[in-house]
Amino acid sequence: MDFEALRRYGVSPIIRSIDHYQTNRNKAYMLEFRVGKGSVLVSTLNVLSQIGDRIEAGYLLECLVDYATGDKFAPSAQVPKEEFVKLFTPEKGK
Repeated sequence: MDFEALRRYGVSPIIRSIDHYQTNRNKAYMLEFRVGKGSVLVSTLNVLSQIGDRIEAGYLLECLVDYATGDKFAPSAQVPKEEFVKLFTPEKGK
């Protein structure tokens, strides 16, 4: 995912990649931040569709849930609610 709009709020990816050597765009496979009183863990890893076929996908999902519900999950970046809604609400027709 393109996380450029979130960078101004101090969001940096947990798992990052560069999409192509010619464009060098920053992409994120996983990132975390706070919104209001809550916290968000975002992943673009294709875990859910692989659960039935790959035991490691289920294990990874379990680890992510344990992390997101545990005491160590304390993102430092804060994203305003309005920005979060704008960026993470699906557009109609897509």
